[in-house]
Amino acid sequence: MTRAFTGRPARGLANRFMNEYRALAPAAYPHVHHMTKPLRAAAAKAGDPEGMSLWAGKGYRMARELPAAELVEELKRELEEAWQSSAW
Repeated sequence: MTRAFTGRPARGLANRFMNEYRALAPAAYPHVHHMTKPLRAAAAKAGDPEGMSLWAGKGYRMARELPAAELVEELKRELEEAWQSSAW
């Protein structure tokens, strides 16, 4: 959890910006959001994940590190198994 990017608590993947400013960020939404917007935009344009807000919802721990095609096949298989085991 961090307020570093927006001034409001949010879940994000840890990176340099979050680690450096997590403890310093005031609870001042939307002011912090507007102040960091150009920094986030520049990081995104440069492809620098260490300066971007990388938001993560509650389910981020369920992410799987594998190629997209394999993930789609695995999800399809899981859905078919769930469908077959249900009473639908």
